[in-house]
Amino acid sequence: MKTLICYTTNRKKTTSLVEDFARGVNKQNYHYNAEVVEISEFKKSGIPNHASAVMSLGILRGTGLMFKQAAKQGLDRYFLDHAYFQPGYNGKGWMRLTKNRHTMNWLNGSDGSRWATNFKDSQKVTPWRTKDERGVNIIVCPPTDAVGWYFNAKDWEEKVLEHLKSIIPPGHHHLIQVRRKPGGPIVDKKGNLIGKEPAPTNAQPSFDEELQNANFLVVYNSMVALEATRKGYPVITDQHNSCFSISNSWDDIWDLHFKDPRFDEEPNRRKLFYWLADNQYTHKEIKSGTAWLRVYASEPPTKINYEQPF
Repeated sequence: MKTLICYTTNRKKTTSLVEDFARGVNKQNYHYNAEVVEISEFKKSGIPNHASAVMSLGILRGTGLMFKQAAKQGLDRYFLDHAYFQPGYNGKGWMRLTKNRHTMNWLNGSDGSRWATNFKDSQKVTPWRTKDERGVNIIVCPPTDAVGWYFNAKDWEEKVLEHLKSIIPPGHHHLIQVRRKPGGPIVDKKGNLIGKEPAPTNAQPSFDEELQNANFLVVYNSMVALEATRKGYPVITDQHNSCFSISNSWDDIWDLHFKDPRFDEEPNRRKLFYWLADNQYTHKEIKSGTAWLRVYASEPPTKINYEQPF
């Protein structure tokens, strides 16, 4: 049997979920034996030599550094975090579980039954908006400091704004609106939490209010891309986003008034929603090992092209 090291932190809620996951793996007794280890042990001694894979929840408090080291060592990495729909650490919330990626960024078929049973009523899908039904603003959603550190993307915002301004006339630069995550985590060079982003000095409009005037969104990894897609708006995302498989391209921005007909073409949103619903799990499924069995064998059907300008 191979060994899967499941790292906990000093947070009660997340520790409980990691421990439940480990119990589920051991209950299934399928290829791996799970061991629960406190992240402080990694900080002292690194990943044990007998580990074949690692698992944890989130990227803060040392887990991000652990995942980075595991990737360098060629170990499989199982990542647990908030789900795409109805997320939550409590018993009624859902969690996403992925293998060797931060989010489910590839797309496969689904019969849609899991979506229909659990999310169809609560996650209303509004009609796709044509150019005449969208606004004029470009909403840019950069990564938090922690996410920027984890993916080596702290300069993403700067590069995106520079690129947008290079293809948009100066008189239209005011249409570019940057929306940062309020209270986003700030980390040190090792990914340890050291603070939070200060609240905006001016009251920030709600996301729905900003969407009213949006033409399209440029998003790094935030779930706001999924919300915007569900509400009928085009998005351009980074590869670490759950909407990457249906993202528009930078090449789609060619019309100075952002009325490119390619933004009017509705992507296969239903297929995406069905697939994401299939790849998030209840706490019961995590505890039973059902989630583990599904994700263990999960691999993209074809090689994904991740080439992007940033």
